[in-house]
Amino acid sequence: MSLFIKLLEGYGSFFALSHPASKILILLAALLQPHSGFIGLLGGLSIIMWRRLLQFDSESERIEIINGILLGSLMGSLYSSNYVDIILTVSGALLVVIFSAIFSDTIGKQFKLPLLGTPYAMVSFALLPLCAMWHLVPTHAANPYTVPASLSFLNLLNPLGAMYFNGTVPGGLLVLIAFCLSSRYLALLAVGACICSYGFLSLLGVYPDSIISLVARMNSVLSACILGGLFAVPGKKSLFVSMGAAVLSCVLTLSLTQLLSVVSLPVLALPFVLSLYLCLLCFNAQRGKNWTYFWLTVPSLPEQSLAQMHVARVRGIDPRSIALHLPLRGGWHVYQGFGGKHTHKGIWQYAIDFFQTSSGVSFTGSGRQLLDYHAYGKPVFSPVTGTVVECRADVPDNPPGEVDTINNWGNYILIRLDCGFYVLLAHLQPQSIRVITGSRVHPGEVLALVGNSGRSPQPHLHMHVQEDHVLGSKTVPFHLSNVIVHTKENDIFSLNSTPHENELLSAPTKNTALKKALRFSVGSKFQFEVKVPDQPVKIEVLNVTLDLAGQFWIESGSGASVAFSITDDLLAFFNRRGPEDSFLDALILTLGLTPFAEGRLSWSDATPKKLLPMSLLDHLSSAIFSPFQECAQSSYHRSWDPFLRVWTQTAQHKLGRWSCSARANFCESRGLVDFELTQGKQSLLKARLLRSGIKEDNGIPASTATPLSQVSELEISQC
Repeated sequence: MSLFIKLLEGYGSFFALSHPASKILILLAALLQPHSGFIGLLGGLSIIMWRRLLQFDSESERIEIINGILLGSLMGSLYSSNYVDIILTVSGALLVVIFSAIFSDTIGKQFKLPLLGTPYAMVSFALLPLCAMWHLVPTHAANPYTVPASLSFLNLLNPLGAMYFNGTVPGGLLVLIAFCLSSRYLALLAVGACICSYGFLSLLGVYPDSIISLVARMNSVLSACILGGLFAVPGKKSLFVSMGAAVLSCVLTLSLTQLLSVVSLPVLALPFVLSLYLCLLCFNAQRGKNWTYFWLTVPSLPEQSLAQMHVARVRGIDPRSIALHLPLRGGWHVYQGFGGKHTHKGIWQYAIDFFQTSSGVSFTGSGRQLLDYHAYGKPVFSPVTGTVVECRADVPDNPPGEVDTINNWGNYILIRLDCGFYVLLAHLQPQSIRVITGSRVHPGEVLALVGNSGRSPQPHLHMHVQEDHVLGSKTVPFHLSNVIVHTKENDIFSLNSTPHENELLSAPTKNTALKKALRFSVGSKFQFEVKVPDQPVKIEVLNVTLDLAGQFWIESGSGASVAFSITDDLLAFFNRRGPEDSFLDALILTLGLTPFAEGRLSWSDATPKKLLPMSLLDHLSSAIFSPFQECAQSSYHRSWDPFLRVWTQTAQHKLGRWSCSARANFCESRGLVDFELTQGKQSLLKARLLRSGIKEDNGIPASTATPLSQVSELEISQC
């Protein structure tokens, strides 16, 4: 069974297909051409066998398996002999393993290039001349799968099946359905590449039903799907580049066909490999900032990439802007924000001016003295980790209402970030700067005092992020992370805030008791009583572990797990793995992002669709009405119940027309006491903590808390 699973993984590995049915459909598409299909299976099995004999690790096994499958399929499609194609496939599989190892350690490592179909193409070029030496004549079997003339437009899908040596309409349909099950975005890219390559070849006068047209379109689909679907950040730019790669593959196919015909070799998947390598080498960060975030760090399906990027942006990790901490303490209003009407225009549009008010006024008394202003002399804290590259402290403060247009920035500190951008803090009080050029600064470190120097009519702090070290150079977008935005209705905690004019902001006050309540120490074990409607009561156990990479995980009894991070500021869950587990998913939906900030708070998050308790009908509705919405909009609210002495945290998750709610209670003494997941008025799952403690480990004795059933009613009422 493990061999079969590995083979299935191999069939889906080229496109990282995740749905089990997708891999089965790909296998079925290959087996519709029986001889090439079964020899392809032999090629995949041979890869597994050789790797075991050589005792290679499994790092690149899946991609090598598909290369072996393709090699076997090629031999099976060319030669109908009962033994030659078998010998060539088994021996060629060994060459695939050896070539993959050498390529990965040399060219691949040097230029950061993936294996793709390179081993299959190179080994095929080595074996095919041997076949010619043995006077083996390729067979050209007739296509047994045809469609009526009225359905001839379906021939556009033939390149999809041709990727697995079944360039027929049934083969193409099976592959397209497999793509749809795992990724709608990938399926659209495949169809787009089919149409784009067909149109381009038609303009060149290439006969649509010719072999060269089918091979060119197959390479186009491979290029577009793998570049735009797996390696590049999904978006308009990647769509444009992937369609360009599809056209480039057509051109390379036509050119290489002429070149390789001299030595009687087919082009196979070489055009796809070359076009993708050319794009990977060309469109990188060295071409400019517009290409800095074009490629994904880890290739994955588009929907997964979109979900991960959405969650990351909501949580303050945004490639489109720089994350900064609030450089002040207490409540501060925004005097002028991005694109402000006074001075934040043109290349200086991305900037924020902070000042303080009381009862809507920024000063006391007459306002004629600097000391009358609430902001004057307040400490300025470092908003980032970086290095001070320039500072000035000798510009005198202006009297209120006057400005210095010669020394525009007044006294300032310029900090270079490790990513290459620069943060400017300006209009500081003279002789108040506490750092020097070359100082390494960190968030929360006092740097200077708020002043009124430079172009500043009243005491305030100006902050922006600029491209280079030249003072006043072009600004770039940034956002405030870990900040409280105060509104009339409530206080909103945000990890990605772009403040607007007149907004009131403050840095959150840390609640250490709240952090203590949600402690998830390594080795911790939690036992819950879980009730699901129409099902018997279950006992579920959660364990906290730490992997070799230093990542914390919560694991359930089903084998499902989720990574989490705890800082002084918040608890955040991410990277859900393993089988379906409604209990663990309910926990994530309840606590997904929980800040350790004081007070009654509201905040937002994004929740991946796969965590939601949606029915099949709900999934179909979402696919129709929200086809590319991979995350639910999640809104949280937390308040303190002084009578029960617990924090109550509620969450609502919305995806299009669908929604569900969650609620949890936790306290300092017992942590997470209970949580519940509901949809409308119906309870989907209720969980109550029975006991918690530390698992026994080397040198650490087991410690289990008193079961709740043994705690008095008074203790329960007071948590």
